[in-house]
Amino acid sequence: MADDRAWACPTVWADRAMARRTPVYAFELADEKAPNLARIPAGFPPGAQHASDLPYLFDLHGRPWDDFTPAQWRLADRMIGFWTSFARTGEPAGWPAFDPRSGTAISLKPADQGGIKPVDLGSEHRCGFWSKVSG
Repeated sequence: MADDRAWACPTVWADRAMARRTPVYAFELADEKAPNLARIPAGFPPGAQHASDLPYLFDLHGRPWDDFTPAQWRLADRMIGFWTSFARTGEPAGWPAFDPRSGTAISLKPADQGGIKPVDLGSEHRCGFWSKVSG
């Protein structure tokens, strides 16, 4: 997908470079039913998009957050806990640092979609392929 080449893989590559020098706490919001911030037309599932994490972290005065499911609200509570812990201590409690060798980061999904778990972002987004065709 074009978004793998344009967004996901450059982020993984930057995470790897930074993680050689300092702890990096990489994540991917992977909620298939995240708010449609880009207003992609109905009938085409937008999934999580750039900035889709904002409604989970901040009160942005209603729309589109009014339609959160209970599972999305629980995910939001967990995410707020991670960010708060990171601000307080420099580490998001319960969230492992990015591993530059494996490319393992944290995937953030509501429990009804598989929940919060480690994921190999490089493999998931075919970054090996994109690094070969991107030069």
